[in-house]
Amino acid sequence: MKFAASTFLLVLVSSKAIASYAPTITSPCSSNVTLRLGGTPQSGNQTLNSDEAAYIQARKTAALASLKTYLGPLASSVFNGSLDLLTTSTMPTLGIAISGGSERASLFGAGVVATLDGRNTTSVNKTLGGVLQSATYMSALSGGSWFLSSLLLNDFPSSIYQLVLGGGNQTGWNLDISVTNPGNVTQQGVVVQQILSDLAAKKDAGPFNVTIGDYWARALSRHFLPGTSVANFFDNQTTDHGASLLLSSATGLSSWSSHAMPFPLMVTTVLSVNEKAAPLSGDVVPLQNVVYEFSPLEFGSYDPELSAFISLKNLGTSLNAGTVVNDQCVTGFDNAGFLFGISSNLFAEYNITQSAAWTSPVSPINAAWTLINSTFYSVQPNQQLDISAVPNPFKGLNNGSYEDSNQDQLRLLDGGLDGQVDPLAPLLVKARGVDTIIVADASADTAANKPDGSSLLATAARQSVLPNGTYTFPPMPNSTATFISQGLATRPTFFGCQAATGNASSYPLIIYLPNADPHGVTNTSTTILQYSAALSSAFLDSTVSIVSGGINGTDSQWPTCLACAVVERGRAKAGVNRTSACTACFNKYCWSGSNTGNGYGSATGTGGSGTGAKSAAPGQVKAFAGLAVPALVAAILLVVF
Repeated sequence: MKFAASTFLLVLVSSKAIASYAPTITSPCSSNVTLRLGGTPQSGNQTLNSDEAAYIQARKTAALASLKTYLGPLASSVFNGSLDLLTTSTMPTLGIAISGGSERASLFGAGVVATLDGRNTTSVNKTLGGVLQSATYMSALSGGSWFLSSLLLNDFPSSIYQLVLGGGNQTGWNLDISVTNPGNVTQQGVVVQQILSDLAAKKDAGPFNVTIGDYWARALSRHFLPGTSVANFFDNQTTDHGASLLLSSATGLSSWSSHAMPFPLMVTTVLSVNEKAAPLSGDVVPLQNVVYEFSPLEFGSYDPELSAFISLKNLGTSLNAGTVVNDQCVTGFDNAGFLFGISSNLFAEYNITQSAAWTSPVSPINAAWTLINSTFYSVQPNQQLDISAVPNPFKGLNNGSYEDSNQDQLRLLDGGLDGQVDPLAPLLVKARGVDTIIVADASADTAANKPDGSSLLATAARQSVLPNGTYTFPPMPNSTATFISQGLATRPTFFGCQAATGNASSYPLIIYLPNADPHGVTNTSTTILQYSAALSSAFLDSTVSIVSGGINGTDSQWPTCLACAVVERGRAKAGVNRTSACTACFNKYCWSGSNTGNGYGSATGTGGSGTGAKSAAPGQVKAFAGLAVPALVAAILLVVF
């Protein structure tokens, strides 16, 4: 049954709604909707989705050829033997993790990937290009997921610079138009009117509650999904601005069928009413809460308390103990913007902390959640608005261990709100066998908007709160103070060198690339959601310099040292010794394992991690960004009439 519009404003907006954002319900259920159980390392039965496994098998064949091409000019320096010793079984399984951090993280991730891209002639000439093509997986969260989604859904374009800035057949990210305050008042009204129309269509389609997550997603989509340009940004008649674009549709792209791109994974976490612990100090979500992942194939988690997945095409379908509820199947719920909006939904943090951005009547965030609440309250009176709402397909599973087994709805949030701003969890799944991870960390942990290692320490701490053997992570410094005092977050650092001297290691080698620009060009605030074309270009150029330069940006041996780290686990599996050049590189770039001294040198010893704790109550109804309420209403009325 269709819902009645709750306000005159919604009636006006709904009259122009584009229904393509709305999911579709089929009843009786015409498809066989089932859950896939992922197994656990503890039980010895952890498995991949069969389609993921097939993709990875083909991807590794392509990655092996790219790895040999990339290593070719450096082969005698970085590999003690013939490169033919590297096979799809012995080659390193390389993952690239793009951190969160709003548009700063999107740009930093783009710059890192551009530097490592074998299609970039400048990078190839520096013997850096080709690392991207040698990678098997790529993970991202929050602002990093905006970049990853754009890269994927634009069909892995040949120029990362054009993906961001436009040019060729790319429309660009339109970053010179603000996400939260686009254009003048009339233009803002055009955008807000269409967003509310899309939300109304979704709500009208069935039991799909809308929140700030939907609003945020539709605002971001005009920037990071294909089809929107500066020319049509404020045009609601000729384009739906990604309203009909599904993440699952990526499997129909040519880059997918050719396995040209690393397998993509996006990360989100959950605000559960059944949380088992308090968050770490300064965070919103406990480390014990389930970490979920999206791929174009499925949604779910490998955390042992759940370890279950639903096909992404059927996300939005409610199940109870694995059985479809009311024989109603849902498709079209996996809107691409909605999913990367979930991964970047920070609004519960604003609510819980009661920041001025959340509470002040003049704040655009306060204005937007107020508008959403007044528009949709009568048809979803108990809905919490500061989260992204997803019908729980895992209800009734693992009762007694799975925290949301009794919940009809998953309250999903930014994947970094448990402190893990680097999206490492999916790359640590043992069935994936990732043994080398490049971490592009654009966290803003310090007053200068630079990382201080907090995210790596959070992942190390999570290893200790999950069942033993869930994943393994290399030794880390014991605190952020050590990270800072040893300069580990101001230059590339390798973690996990200790156990890689002759045999394959049980934990991955981490190649840590922090966003530590000595000139500060790339260390912008998380709250900045508008960049001029000149600043975006300068940001990318500065990131390329950071990634290309090694220590102090001036180490001529850095390309060799990076190659040593990339091939290290493959070298160990092939059973050959490190070269003298790689030994020197590891002495220069590996963390020593000591919490005293300068932190570098012989890669021996172990490290722990220090954590704190705080109490935090779950947020209540509210959420987002736009104009002050009177301006929003006035702008919409100008458009409607």
